[in-house]
Amino acid sequence: MSRPMAGPIRFSIALAGLLVSSASFSSQVSTRLEFIGQSNLRPGLQVKGRAVGGLSGITYDPTAAAFYVVSDEPSLRFPASFFVLKIDLEGGRLKDGGVRVTDVVTLLDKPGQPFEARGVDLEGAALTADGTLIVSSEGQIARRIPPFLREFELDGQPVRTFKLPDRYLPQPGGSRGVRNNLGLEALTVTPDNRYAIVATENALIQDGPESELGSRSPSRIARFDLRSGSLVDEFVYWAEPVASPAAVAGGLEVAGLVELIALDESHLLSLERSFSIGSGNTIRLFFVSLRGATDISHHDSLSEIDLESIRPAAKQLLVDLSDLDVDLDNLEGMAFGPVLGDGRRALILVSDDNFNYPLQVSQIVAFAVSTEPTTIAHVQGAGHVSPLEGQWLGPLSGVVTALQGGKEAGFWMQDSEGDVDAATSDAIQVLADHAEEVAVGDRVQVWGRVAEEDNRYGLTVTALQASSFEILGNGVDLPAAVWIGHGGRRLPDSVVDDDGLRWFEPEYDGIDFWESLEGMRVEIRGAPVVGPTTRSGDLVVVVDSGLATSERSTAGGVLLRPGDANPERLIVDSYRLGRAPRAAVGDRFEGSITGILDYRFGAFRLLATQALPELNKRPGAIARSTLTGGKGSLTIATYNVENLDPSDGGERFRRLATGIVDQLGSPDILALQEVQDNSGAEDDGVVEADETFEGLIEAIHEAGGPAYEYCQIDPEDGADGGQPGGNIRVGYLFNPERVELSSSPGLVEPAHPAFQGDETRGFEPARKSLAVEFEFRGKKLFVVNNHLKSKRGDDPLFGPRQPPFRATEDQRSQQAAVIAGFVDNLLRVDPTSRVIVLGDLNDHEFRSPLRILEAAGLVNLMSLLPEVERYSFNYRGNSQLLDHVMVSRSVYEEAEPEVEILHINADAAFDDRASDHDPV
Repeated sequence: MSRPMAGPIRFSIALAGLLVSSASFSSQVSTRLEFIGQSNLRPGLQVKGRAVGGLSGITYDPTAAAFYVVSDEPSLRFPASFFVLKIDLEGGRLKDGGVRVTDVVTLLDKPGQPFEARGVDLEGAALTADGTLIVSSEGQIARRIPPFLREFELDGQPVRTFKLPDRYLPQPGGSRGVRNNLGLEALTVTPDNRYAIVATENALIQDGPESELGSRSPSRIARFDLRSGSLVDEFVYWAEPVASPAAVAGGLEVAGLVELIALDESHLLSLERSFSIGSGNTIRLFFVSLRGATDISHHDSLSEIDLESIRPAAKQLLVDLSDLDVDLDNLEGMAFGPVLGDGRRALILVSDDNFNYPLQVSQIVAFAVSTEPTTIAHVQGAGHVSPLEGQWLGPLSGVVTALQGGKEAGFWMQDSEGDVDAATSDAIQVLADHAEEVAVGDRVQVWGRVAEEDNRYGLTVTALQASSFEILGNGVDLPAAVWIGHGGRRLPDSVVDDDGLRWFEPEYDGIDFWESLEGMRVEIRGAPVVGPTTRSGDLVVVVDSGLATSERSTAGGVLLRPGDANPERLIVDSYRLGRAPRAAVGDRFEGSITGILDYRFGAFRLLATQALPELNKRPGAIARSTLTGGKGSLTIATYNVENLDPSDGGERFRRLATGIVDQLGSPDILALQEVQDNSGAEDDGVVEADETFEGLIEAIHEAGGPAYEYCQIDPEDGADGGQPGGNIRVGYLFNPERVELSSSPGLVEPAHPAFQGDETRGFEPARKSLAVEFEFRGKKLFVVNNHLKSKRGDDPLFGPRQPPFRATEDQRSQQAAVIAGFVDNLLRVDPTSRVIVLGDLNDHEFRSPLRILEAAGLVNLMSLLPEVERYSFNYRGNSQLLDHVMVSRSVYEEAEPEVEILHINADAAFDDRASDHDPV
């Protein structure tokens, strides 16, 4: 078929979901394809005085290491011919300029006699094992010249003509036979040289309509015995509808079957091409099975029978070439080529330029093909990225174990048998349209492209972007879940990765261990909760009943320590089960948690697919401070109040106030972080926070606390980071009956790049540190309230870069250096100055920012606490210390300060806490 085009046009269509299929593909040949390049012939190229063009059918001669490509030129510009092509596939790639046309051979209608002008329309070509060339012609229906299937010697001499049934031949009045330009387009010879298989591009006139928008056409596939030349059988092949409408009313819209390749006697690859004016080409490659299809060779007309009563050739979409980042032309020829260096075979596609330069080109597209059986374990491989990434394959078989929820349509499937290699997962996520067609327990097989799905926050997830799928059975038993923990599969308990991901070692590296189970059904038993239920319903447990965890908090959490990021933690995502339990750190699930091992947002997680077992709640007393202010003692607390603003409502303020009064004992000075402006996250230019402060002060007073006063400095609009529009800041509440504000508060070097921001260094605008001088019983006290740059932007612990890069630590270190300089200046003026530096420093006691402050002569009071108490925040199950109180040597020696962390928030479920930080 030749179709005029306006030139190569990029196109995009939705992948087909479940195609109508009437025969099972079980026990068929597997196919795997990888795109390996494309090349266009030079415009105006001539060989022996003949313009190279109209390339329609292609076949490969391994003896000559050459491709023979017939031209559909109807003997006008030059006699009917085939061109000889040499294609350079060195290194397993086709590069631009890698195709040479070395010769042209005239095909003879009779010995010594070329075909007459407008007497032929060559479309298909296939080489036999005897070294002869089978060629198909659509004929010239308008001139009553019939289609043919003929055999030639490679010098162009005719050998024989296959007898076509009369139903293919044009009849007067156009009532029967092939349609003009939609005739014998596709041609192949089976590998055993037993059959020549030819197909019509669309239905015979008497069989049904041609393909249109929204309607398919029943093409015929016919098998001829190569020895006798006689027809053996025929099958219906449903050619797809026109893919997209023409850009102009009445514009050309055509679609049909343009090429076949036989994989064996019953299985083929088919190439379909749709073209619409203004929309361009849509080209798709299908996997086809004739096994079980109804032989229709005894029916001259399909209109005589009920098409619903016959079984057509089964087909599944294997490749939609719109997935390629290539401008595709009028591809309509396809053939296997030589064996590549890695054992795979080349697959070559050619386009018909219709001698329509510069709007069209002669294009050669190459794939590498493997027909080795492919399992899910092959796709996953022993590593974090699939060794088959970017390849199209099918069929891949498995049992549906869970359905994808949310915005993505798809499901997970797992190989029931699996392989013996524990390093390779036996499951995979399938992204597919019409996923609602499947149910858990269905046995399916899928055709599609292997992709590494980027979820923006870390590792990629190996997935199969389904071109199509087939359901083979229902109600199949699910594969047994892998039991993780003591008695099951053991996992590393301290090392996330120690080799920069150079080696895949699931037995040693936690990140590799979890990767080896990606997508699989897993089970954990008797799991303690180490990360409380979040706003989104996630919670975190440790496997193996926590036996392998080296350091536990008093509440039962796991402590983040240098060299131990606790890879035994696992997020449990229970959103698909409804409301999540209000789990706190230290609670324990008494039974088994079963689900799919997934990876999202920089962490591995278990997507629970069965109801969670009973949650045994940890008994615990309400924490209350033992530190009280008195005649000679002052109490100071730091408290991150998590984006507090009036829109949070009275209950949030009451909860904070109750904690401050009843549990903290109403500290004399309260250094607050994350106080938002009066309008909260609404980005309206408001920066004042008087309503926020006064609302909290009123709630504290109503809870029985003192009549606090506050001091703070409004930030510039949008200049301090945090939630957009919130104008987050630090500030103080103080009890005027206990302490006196002896000077106005001041910002610590607010114009410094570490606070103001510096794009050249990757520094973002951040909260400014606020220094205040208080007086208590005639003694001066400098307090510096801080909320250093957050860790947003750091690599996740389970990310693709190991060790993780702490991108934000440099800015915090610079901020710490500024604060240290401020403290140093105070101490230079008066070495006995009493200085307290406190707040949400957003880093751990063993990191650089804290070391810088310590080097300035400050003592971190957190070191006075037992390690099991040394945490104020819980992130994904790691209990860690972010909130600190540091004092000058004079305070440390003179006042002998004591410190407590009130664990009232970090261990609690979202619905049971006032903030995400513990006060100190």
